[in-house]
Amino acid sequence: MVPKLLQTKTRSPAPGEGSIGFVLEGDLGGSWTVDLSGGSVIDGVAGASFCMNVASKDFALMMNGKLDVIGALQSGKIRMTGTANTNALRAFVNLLP
Repeated sequence: MVPKLLQTKTRSPAPGEGSIGFVLEGDLGGSWTVDLSGGSVIDGVAGASFCMNVASKDFALMMNGKLDVIGALQSGKIRMTGTANTNALRAFVNLLP
């Protein structure tokens, strides 16, 4: 699910942005790491400095601009683990509609 949704979101990667791990729960779930510096998506979350855990349906809504991300974080629909990299978060937010 992550690679398919992100392939429609294109922009030039910037050095030093890091990577974000995604753990999607439910139908079409799984785990992936998005390398924001290199623009690639790999299976698993090993090596990601932080991870976002979210239901796959909420992730799809988020990637299509139909989920209030701040509200989802506050309500626990999106849970973050690890140490968030400000540059990586900013780069990810720039991918959102």
